[in-house]
Amino acid sequence: MIDVLLIAPVRVYREATLEALRSQPALLLVGSGGTAAEAVSAANRLRPSVLLLDLAVPDSVAAVRSIRSGTPDTRLLAFGVEDTRPTREVIIAAAQAGVAGFIDAGHSLQDMVAAITGVVRGEAPCPPRIAAWLLRHVQGAGTPPGPVRGELPASLTAREREVLFLIAEGLSNQQISERLVIGRATVKSHVHAVLRKLGVTHREAAVRVLRSPGGAEGAGGEAPPRG
Repeated sequence: MIDVLLIAPVRVYREATLEALRSQPALLLVGSGGTAAEAVSAANRLRPSVLLLDLAVPDSVAAVRSIRSGTPDTRLLAFGVEDTRPTREVIIAAAQAGVAGFIDAGHSLQDMVAAITGVVRGEAPCPPRIAAWLLRHVQGAGTPPGPVRGELPASLTAREREVLFLIAEGLSNQQISERLVIGRATVKSHVHAVLRKLGVTHREAAVRVLRSPGGAEGAGGEAPPRG
């Protein structure tokens, strides 16, 4: 049997998916959760063969990086994805972080089971339209997932720049709160300001701006001092 861990933010959807997967004799559901922190904790504790991760989970890409580092034998399948912006930005970041395959938002139970069994065999399941877009992106012919700027906006405050660099390290809002010794609500406000000023809608896109040619990191700059 293939032991599976399911992480999805919407409880009713998570419970319905669990019930559906429990009917599959080849699968063993070992746990579930709704947050990135739960994904990382459960993966480290249970070490499942496959982790099903809904990319709608906040900080899902950071969770992928942590899980790939801590439990490299666990295959990660991202589900609920669509070939639309801004989801494309998250798909690119998830692929770069180490996701083994994707299941789109219109999947059936049979599609999910096939993807789970396939990824265990070493396959990389991916809906055709997502695969085609990823290929175009790699070849440089697709629409870039986020804006490429020559430099970071001067309107970013020192604290916002600090938050941006911590986002680039893969830290969640809670971790940034602890690192900077500020409230989580304050961190959330800074993150929203960073995204707005960079003209993006996702954290991963903000990181791409930071690392683009001419961005603070791309230009060889240093992170602002932490205080």
